[in-house]
Amino acid sequence: MAGEPLPDAFAGAMRDLLGAEWPAFRDALVEGRPVRGLRLHRLAPADGEATERTRGLHPTAALAVAAPPLPLPADLGAHLGPPVPWSGGAGWYLPPGSPAGHHVLHEAGAYYLQEPSAMAAAAALAPRPGEAVLDLCAAPGGKATALARLLRGRGLLVANEPDPARARVLARNLGRLGVDAAVTQEAPERLASAWSGRFDAVLVDAPCSGEGLFRKETTARTQWSARGVVGCARRQRAILAAAAALARPGGRILYSTCTFNPEENEAVARWALDALGLSADPMPPPAGWEPGRPEWVPAGAASAEALAQATCRLWPHRAAGEGAFLARFRRDGTPAPERAGRRTAAPGPAGVPGWPEWLRELLGGGGPPASWERPLSHRGVLWAAAAPDLPLAGLTVVAPGLALGVRTAGGAFQPHHHLAMALAPAAPRQPRALDRRAAAAYLAGEALPGGGAPGLCWIHVGGLPLGWARDVGARTNNLYPKALRRVDLVTDW
Repeated sequence: MAGEPLPDAFAGAMRDLLGAEWPAFRDALVEGRPVRGLRLHRLAPADGEATERTRGLHPTAALAVAAPPLPLPADLGAHLGPPVPWSGGAGWYLPPGSPAGHHVLHEAGAYYLQEPSAMAAAAALAPRPGEAVLDLCAAPGGKATALARLLRGRGLLVANEPDPARARVLARNLGRLGVDAAVTQEAPERLASAWSGRFDAVLVDAPCSGEGLFRKETTARTQWSARGVVGCARRQRAILAAAAALARPGGRILYSTCTFNPEENEAVARWALDALGLSADPMPPPAGWEPGRPEWVPAGAASAEALAQATCRLWPHRAAGEGAFLARFRRDGTPAPERAGRRTAAPGPAGVPGWPEWLRELLGGGGPPASWERPLSHRGVLWAAAAPDLPLAGLTVVAPGLALGVRTAGGAFQPHHHLAMALAPAAPRQPRALDRRAAAAYLAGEALPGGGAPGLCWIHVGGLPLGWARDVGARTNNLYPKALRRVDLVTDW
């Protein structure tokens, strides 16, 4: 990418806006190297900040997201670069050439590879355990998995993606990280009609012209056009209107893009304040970010001061990131005492004969959560519904929650891979630990030696889940899904 020209119309517009800063900004995009990042998901460094982040988690929780994270392995910690200042203590820069995406720990859901600028959105929305949260444009899943980590297994998370192929990628990434969420594939407008006022917090990571990707992807430059910017801004306004309807009175909305032009950033934010009945929610810029630039867009009913306080930008010539924009709003109105959209103790579906007993046998400790014993049947899979109060009829649902298992033609039950990836180490009755070399062989589909107790066993590496296997005596049959198997994994940094 180094040395390739920027689109002429983009360069001319940004030169006029930035003035004396234009050469540094241009050089950062044309000559600078993209930065990479890693956000810890199941792991945490052993420091005081990590202890504070895990306050209120339960060591014996069935779900990994509700249990304290595991200690950061020393070799992974030594491989990481500096921490990402705005990531809430979870993000780290990666050195060039890092094999993190091909490492066994990646497949175990230990972390998520995420561009550093993108790590700010979840922290800015700041979901609290127990809230109902919607990620309206969620693929490929980086921000949704960060939201799940902050919810700590308490509350409701819905991840939506209108594009079918991207929705499948989203569901796969949520599954790898063991996230308990409902995944829908719908236009935001349809969700707004079905779920008006249901959510405490809504994230709009809006489709944009992608100027922040210029130094990462050649296609981002070649596909950019001034007409595309206008079309993106039009679509962004429609999505924000849906988000405003989906938020409860008093609820929070975070709007983010990975682009630089003010038409998709401050102008859309000002429109949201003027047209949607939203209020600016003051947001101090994260470390390394700067306030938005209200002077770049025409004046409106909302004051320039309010717009500046609710918006911020990351510039690649000033901070180590590819560039991003954030705006935070609140929906006007007084919150109702009982907020819609949260999990309740409403009766679940009719029971499945034999299922509760089988599930209790699979799990040890305190047994499964009560909601798992009355699963929802969807597309041949038994699910723990993530959003039992939300009406799903007429909507395209990719995953209604946590996939627990399936019933075979012979009437037996088999655990789902998603369940294996969601469990905390204390939950399975029969865990089986592998070293990293054996874990790589397992993830490639190889059978394991036998000799353990017969039956299903939960396979893990250092407490990080990998999947299921069945010990049959002389050997242990590998139950890792064929579609996920990889032969290119490494075990060293």
